[in-house]
Amino acid sequence: MYPARHGPPVSTTSEISEIARHVQRVGPQALCGYPTVVAALAEEQLRGRLDIAPEIVGVSSEVLTAEAADRIRSAWDVEPREAYPTTEVPLIASATHDDPAMLMCEDLVVVEPVDEHGAPVGPGEAAHKVLLTNLVNHLQPLIRYELPDVLTWGEPSGSCYRRVLRIDGRTSEIVELAGRDGGTVRVHGHRLLAAFAGLPGVAGAQLQTAPGRLTAVVLPAPEAPADVAEAARAALTAEVRGLGAQVAVAAQAVVELPRAASGKLPAVVVERDARGAAP
Repeated sequence: MYPARHGPPVSTTSEISEIARHVQRVGPQALCGYPTVVAALAEEQLRGRLDIAPEIVGVSSEVLTAEAADRIRSAWDVEPREAYPTTEVPLIASATHDDPAMLMCEDLVVVEPVDEHGAPVGPGEAAHKVLLTNLVNHLQPLIRYELPDVLTWGEPSGSCYRRVLRIDGRTSEIVELAGRDGGTVRVHGHRLLAAFAGLPGVAGAQLQTAPGRLTAVVLPAPEAPADVAEAARAALTAEVRGLGAQVAVAAQAVVELPRAASGKLPAVVVERDARGAAP
């Protein structure tokens, strides 16, 4: 183990091989982190470059995609469990062994899922944002703090607490596309990503947006076919057409997906001009 006064000499922005080497050294019983990083470690395990046996896998701070969850199950035969923490509230919700949905910690925080106009949304509906009132921070209370998360909630089931059924990501990751018959089609970036992120040979994926264009950015796996980027473009094109939208679709294979300064992997990257402004 590492000395208590020092953290491990890696971070989420380190090469996955470096992270795997230090995780191997620790041999954790519980493995917690961003879903994209934990899924990448699961891939290392499946390829024989990592040999650990965590009994608990916890993920947070990013959307847990179906592809990432499948990879984690395949590597360790463990069901990944989500938590929903923020800087402003220590813990908004957390999953349990009995329920894959996350239970809201309503003794710590008041959670108000609302639409884009601030009106409450009902169970089973996707909120445009969440208003948080922190009940435990007495030094600097937060009242109806706006968190731009697209969240779907449900009624209590076997508990007195409401449940978070799904988090689709940030409101800023909603993509607006021109409708084929006029108007605008609004869709969350993760839905578009799902069209090609699960293709064989895709180790990771991201979406880049610019006016009139979508680009599927693909991180190929070592055994990926030569046409993996073209397959991603075709899958994204079909998804866009199915939504009734009209936009030019491109694809690009890269050796590394850019992470934010926090180490998170954004689902959607907005291309900016030379002044740093979004077009």
